[in-house]
Amino acid sequence: MEAWIAFGRGPLFRLSFTLMLLGLARIFVLAFIEGMKQVRQPVAIHEMSTVGVWRTALEQVGIIGKLWWWRPLHSLVATLFHVGFIVAPLFVAAHVIQWRKGVGFSWWELPQGAADRLTLLVIVLAPLLVLIRGFSRKESSGMSRQAALRPLLLVIPFITGYICVNGVISPDAYYTSMLIHVWAGNILMLAIPFTTVADCILKPMSEVSSAAGSKFALHAEPLWATLIGTGGSK
Repeated sequence: MEAWIAFGRGPLFRLSFTLMLLGLARIFVLAFIEGMKQVRQPVAIHEMSTVGVWRTALEQVGIIGKLWWWRPLHSLVATLFHVGFIVAPLFVAAHVIQWRKGVGFSWWELPQGAADRLTLLVIVLAPLLVLIRGFSRKESSGMSRQAALRPLLLVIPFITGYICVNGVISPDAYYTSMLIHVWAGNILMLAIPFTTVADCILKPMSEVSSAAGSKFALHAEPLWATLIGTGGSK
C-alpha cells in the first residue's frame, strides 16, 4: 500500500498536474479565440469594461447577482463551499510541500489551525448543499442527480485528509485513508479542466480570457495596418 501511496504522490501527481495545466491552457486558448470571433457580432464582449466582464463572469456562477436575493442561503452555502474547495487544497501546508517536491515550486501555506477549520467547513457544507439543492424545486429541476450529489464526491479527499492529520486511528486505517486521499486528489486534479467541478473559477477566468481575445482582435488589425503603413513609408 505504501508503494501505491508513493506512486500517487510522485509520478501520478506530476502527470495529473501536467494534464491539468494543458487542459486549462486549452480552455483559455479556446475562450480567447472565441472572444476574437465575437468582435464581428453586433453586441460583442469587447464593448464591456473590465469590471463589467468580471461582474458578468461572477454572476454566471452565482457569486454575485440576483441569486443572492432569490436564494440567499443556497448562494451563501455554495459560495463558501467552492471557496473552501479551491483554497484548502492549494494552501494546506502538507500540499504546499507536495507541490514543491512534485513540480519544483510552491507558495505560502495556511496555519494548521486555519487549514483544519477550512477543511471542516467544506466537509460540513457539502451535505448541506446537497440538502438545499434537493429541497429547492427550481434548483433540482434544472440539475441532474449526478450534479446534485457531486459535493459528496468532491469532499472525499477532505474527509480522508482530515482523518489522516487529526484522527487517532490504526496504521492500517491511516494508510487506507491516505491512499484514498492521494488518489482521489489526483483524480479531482485531472477532472478540473474536463468537468464542471471547478466552474466557480473556470467560468470567470474563461470570461476574462474571452474578453481579452475580443479586445486583442479589436486592436490587432488597426495596429498591424499602422505598422505596415509605417514600414512602407520608410
